Amino acid sequence: MRQKMTAGQIFWFDLLKLPPQPKSSGHWTIRQVYVGGLEQYHYPQDLSRPALQPPSSSQKGDTEGNPSSGQAPQTPGGASGPPVKITALLPEDYMFPPKENPTVARWDAVHKYWTTDSVLGVDISREEGTFTCQVPTLVPLALMVNRYWNIPYQSWSMMPKGEHLTLLKLKTPHLEVEIEVRQNLCRLLPQPRGKGEGEGDDAEEEEEEPLLNKMADQWMSIRELKKRLCSIGINVFPEEDGDNYVEQLHKKSRSCE
Repeated sequence: MRQKMTAGQIFWFDLLKLPPQPKSSGHWTIRQVYVGGLEQYHYPQDLSRPALQPPSSSQKGDTEGNPSSGQAPQTPGGASGPPVKITALLPEDYMFPPKENPTVARWDAVHKYWTTDSVLGVDISREEGTFTCQVPTLVPLALMVNRYWNIPYQSWSMMPKGEHLTLLKLKTPHLEVEIEVRQNLCRLLPQPRGKGEGEGDDAEEEEEEPLLNKMADQWMSIRELKKRLCSIGINVFPEEDGDNYVEQLHKKSRSCE
């Protein structure tokens, strides 16, 4: 799954045990004092059996976007009980590939990577803004998109704008990006507003703020810019092995370079 990357926030799910319920007796309400807060309910109950074998390379992801804290239980190999059906809202600040829906992956806390193994019944509804899936136990989930849906470039250029200042222009199949580079820092330049689609001939056209403008005009390292772009589903910086995952690409000769 080197071709995939996590995008948007990490989704955490927990089941909680209900505290003791109050009881009524005449004019009295008896309530047990419960100390310690709500208690987590582990599902399925039998977590003592061996974990699943590591998935194949086609199912295994890298560690990008891994949860920073907390240990989710690994899916037991012989766990009983029906899978848990989860429905959640798609993130709003997020760009999808036009003709490809994201996939849902779970975090493997034992082997430390994202994987689609045991994630079943995935349904992405762009119209309703939701996704649904079934998992055998509650673990962190994330949406994954094709890392290279904005590659190859249609054109690119680099030109000086002043002392120690360079403008990089990238035109991809789905968007155009302009980045100013000053020494070891860079910033994304704002994009022009687009026109929204109104209803009827007399409807007023509303200007839509491009999603990328939320991070424009902020000087940061190239590593931080790449991280923030990927967090909303956009990658315009290919990895070294990116030519293995892009169709209709004329590969360069590494020996000649």
